[in-house]
Amino acid sequence: MNKHYDFLLILGLSLLFSLASGFHQALYFGLVLVLLVWFGVRDTARKIALKEDLTGGAGFAGTELFLKVQLYNPSWFPVFWCQVSRAFSAELGANFSQTLVSLRPYGKADIQMMLYPERRGVYHVPDLKLALGDPFGWKEHNLSIASPEKIIVYPPLFPITGMNLTRHLPWGQTRLLFGMHEDPARLRGCRDYHPGDSLKRIHWPNLARTGVLKVKEWETTLTSTIGIFLNLAEADYPVSDWFRLSESGIEFAAALVHLFTSSHETLGFYCNGQLAGVPPETIFKFTAKHGYTQGKQILTFLAGVALQDSQPYSALFRDAYRLGNGSSLIFITPRISVELAQRAHSLQQAGYHPLFLWLESSGSVTPPAVPEQAGIPCFTVTKRRDSNEFLITKTR
Repeated sequence: MNKHYDFLLILGLSLLFSLASGFHQALYFGLVLVLLVWFGVRDTARKIALKEDLTGGAGFAGTELFLKVQLYNPSWFPVFWCQVSRAFSAELGANFSQTLVSLRPYGKADIQMMLYPERRGVYHVPDLKLALGDPFGWKEHNLSIASPEKIIVYPPLFPITGMNLTRHLPWGQTRLLFGMHEDPARLRGCRDYHPGDSLKRIHWPNLARTGVLKVKEWETTLTSTIGIFLNLAEADYPVSDWFRLSESGIEFAAALVHLFTSSHETLGFYCNGQLAGVPPETIFKFTAKHGYTQGKQILTFLAGVALQDSQPYSALFRDAYRLGNGSSLIFITPRISVELAQRAHSLQQAGYHPLFLWLESSGSVTPPAVPEQAGIPCFTVTKRRDSNEFLITKTR
């Protein structure tokens, strides 16, 4: 109804303008112009449409991310000027993005906003502030538009060194923890030579042609599955170092997930951590799959997970039996108790291949010798403060 009143008012002033002359004609013309601009800007401010593209709003901590915003003017009246601004929190780089655009009738404008996240996390997209008005500065309209979308910042990916454990089948630069039989009639390809590779595996024709050492790889007669079990029980983390150590554990798990999915391994992931809005008793399970989608889903989970205080790590051992017999089970934890070692030994007797990766810190307790006495490999994971890379060494 207000639109009709606006139209009738402008129509009446236009009629007076046509009937008047001289000074009054100029006065009515000015009034018509002012009302036309004022009503046009107000109407456009109500109708202006917004579309956000968060494709670039998901990435790794420490890298540059961006959001794309598209403004659309669906009205017949132009937007003379529009100031678009958004303030990002300190976790997202404390960046303030501000852009000034104009829109013709039924026109569009694309805006890109940069952000520099420092820590992993799942963050709400900050409200978008719009300020638009007429070219004369008579009236300014301010809008605040909330977004239901999320910015996903994955844990940073740091290199892993020291993965040259005693194995039989390669994982890129590493080898599986259990024996598998290769079929010499099914050549899969070649890879770079690593210290310890048998001279019988060297591809001599390739060496003669390129001068680069390559070793042959064959298809295996058996398939295997890898299970990663991340412990985020708050009680197992030392009070003096719980934040740094838990972040290191999550980042190390992310590095392993990236390594295995990049190698096209079949990977399952299990964790007793806590996500906002999810009951604390929940155990998060990603059934064994392979491919880019599996890795992305796990990294998205690791972006928002935190320590919890109600779900013990031992509960994850029950889910290890869901993986296929012969699977390699990687247990990442800052604490290895006698109970955990006994559970791992039971898995070993059932045909699985468990492995402990112990997160070392100044406040953590050195694991007992029980795992190795039971024949279960146990390795120490240390994060170097200078280079942020993870170093894996034999515990004893």
